[in-house]
Amino acid sequence: MGVGSTGTSAAESLQITTRIGCRNACAYCPQALLVGSYARRSRESVLSFEDFRACVDKVPTDVSIHFSGMSEPWLNADCTRMVEYAHESGHELHVFTTAVGMSPSDVDALSHLSFAEFVVHLPSAEGYERIAMGEGYLSVIGLLAADADAARAAGRGGRRGDRQSDRAVGVRVDRRERAGRLGCLRAG
Repeated sequence: MGVGSTGTSAAESLQITTRIGCRNACAYCPQALLVGSYARRSRESVLSFEDFRACVDKVPTDVSIHFSGMSEPWLNADCTRMVEYAHESGHELHVFTTAVGMSPSDVDALSHLSFAEFVVHLPSAEGYERIAMGEGYLSVIGLLAADADAARAAGRGGRRGDRQSDRAVGVRVDRRERAGRLGCLRAG
């Protein structure tokens, strides 16, 4: 579980799926197929930090680590710890998340790390993602948006998409930077 090559570029990368099964149940994600296929192979559904560390320790540092996969990374309580470990191990980091499961303390811990890419997929106005937009989630999105602003101010890039969460946290969206099908906060 959780380890595979992205095969998307000439550079070597390792894709990490921190768990099997995702409560976001996005309309475009084949969760039923993934969960059904994986259940026939293993009883484990969550990547432990110990297993993650054992894998990363065998990966050369010129291989980038991508926290993405077929599930929301932060639905694993150890995700921030895993990201920190991969960073401390000298790997280039790429993160693709909806921020579901992330806490303000996670955002604080992550704000001290360097990322080649950190993309937050926000809920679409069409409702393709089943993300509860409670106060806790919106608080995390606001913190991530502030961190993306800080990244832009420091010359590290950053982009916001035009989506429901942007409007909910009062983020002003530059229409020239409109995202595609999925809205996103992007830094890196």
